[in-house]
Amino acid sequence: AGRGERGLAAPVKTKRSLAEAKGKVLDNLILKCVDFIDLERILTRVPAENFSDKTLQLVWETAVTLDPEDDEEGELAGSSPGRAIFALSGLTTDKMAELSPAATGKALHSIAKMHATGRVKAEAALIEELVDRTLATIDEFKPQNIAQVVWALAVVGITPKPALVTAVTARTAASLDDFTPGDLSTLLASFASSEVSVSPEFVEDIKATVLAKAGEFKAQDIANFMWALGELQVSVGKELQDAIEKQAVEIATDFRATAVGLLVEANTTLGVVPGNKFVRAMYGRGPTPKVAAK
Repeated sequence: AGRGERGLAAPVKTKRSLAEAKGKVLDNLILKCVDFIDLERILTRVPAENFSDKTLQLVWETAVTLDPEDDEEGELAGSSPGRAIFALSGLTTDKMAELSPAATGKALHSIAKMHATGRVKAEAALIEELVDRTLATIDEFKPQNIAQVVWALAVVGITPKPALVTAVTARTAASLDDFTPGDLSTLLASFASSEVSVSPEFVEDIKATVLAKAGEFKAQDIANFMWALGELQVSVGKELQDAIEKQAVEIATDFRATAVGLLVEANTTLGVVPGNKFVRAMYGRGPTPKVAAK
């Protein structure tokens, strides 16, 4: 009670009115949810057929924003968050055969973000179903969705099965020009985090694409990309290193200490001595890079 204008508190939608909700009406109700009690009410009273693919994406996106206030020591099975996620998992399973790549990626991305809080977790069986759906529709996946899937598995600690690695690398290699440096850094860092071996040719193709698009790099993407190369023990190469450092200097004010720390770690692992311009640009933003003329 007392959830204010945004909640579904009195006058609460009746079971009958919720059962009829669909389209923009249903979307607006989801957007008004302020806790898992609201979300659970919608998920348990609105028929599955009323949820479009985009509405299902909205539900997952909303679930990430809610705070599981009744979480007690991570035991959520009987709590509102637990019941809501159970209902959402069931709805997603019911819709699995028709899930778009965007919905598959959104679900996995949201599951990973909630998992990272250590408070709300989806069942491993649902993740497995979503991975299988990814495999079935991989040719329709956009770069961002591909990166979302691999990143999500890395976050929840599930090593991608060989079939998924093969499918993702093949799909990526076939459409590298469509990937942003951010997508590629996320993909490569996620593989590295999961200790997945990818072919040297695949990594070299990614490096070539990144070189051509280095000017599009964002600060955290640069850090993730360099960290991934370090973990994979792949040399960055002078031309790419120069291009990355040039972009890093251009956007130096965007770097946080954690990103600088990753860069320092990567450079140390790879035996890279950064140029003075880079060192000066990063100075005071994190661990100090080793100084050397270049």
